[in-house]
Amino acid sequence: KEETTEQNFEGYINKNVKDGTVLNIISSKKPNKRNTSGHKGVSWSKQHKKWETYITFQGKRKHLGLYTDKQDAVKARKQAEEKYFEPVLEKYKDVSE
Repeated sequence: KEETTEQNFEGYINKNVKDGTVLNIISSKKPNKRNTSGHKGVSWSKQHKKWETYITFQGKRKHLGLYTDKQDAVKARKQAEEKYFEPVLEKYKDVSE
């Protein structure tokens, strides 16, 4: 049983982890169930009283900025997804399908 679990995990890694990132996570548009903004990578900063945007790519979290308007924060996040995620998803599109 332990060997089967290990093989399944290795199969998952081989299929889904490319260029240091997990394809099925970056291709998902659905926010985490704990998300309160309704958008991935956008959250309210109590400290700054602004919308904070970030993106995690290849294990590193990148701060994208603080925005007064929520839609500006969402737009910044979408632009970052295009910059960081799209090239990887395009390169491995046959794997993620």
